[in-house]
Amino acid sequence: MYRRRFKPNVYKSKALKIQEASKKKKLYSNNWDYIRKSVYARDGFRCVMCGKKGKLHAHHIVPVRISKDNSMNNLVSVCEKCHRTLEAVGFKILKEGGGTALLRRTELRMIAEARQERLREYTERSENGTRQDDHKSINKDYRDTQNNAVNY
Repeated sequence: MYRRRFKPNVYKSKALKIQEASKKKKLYSNNWDYIRKSVYARDGFRCVMCGKKGKLHAHHIVPVRISKDNSMNNLVSVCEKCHRTLEAVGFKILKEGGGTALLRRTELRMIAEARQERLREYTERSENGTRQDDHKSINKDYRDTQNNAVNY
């Protein structure tokens, strides 16, 4: 005889979706978009870890569900890849029983190390003469000499 297996209802009811949406609104303040854009502007519209421009995320150093803190001191601008990295580290620390102070220290240390690495790479490129600005000035000098050349 054929038995039917029990399948739990994985679809959420409309009422449950509304309830979850109202919880989310409570976590984020009414001026969330203004705060988020202010964080992007503070960080120069770049990822604070890798320096990439483009689609950014406002990352809470201490998760908002724990701290209930949407202040700019608790937010940084990161790209999607760096956001996943920071989130994975943060969840691991919290899962192992680490507190918010340890989480904040670890994530800020990771950001500082990434910035130092970016600065080190930039200075190495500039010392080797491969800076983008150098290429532009060389090309400009070359164009100027070509424009001033006498045509016979």
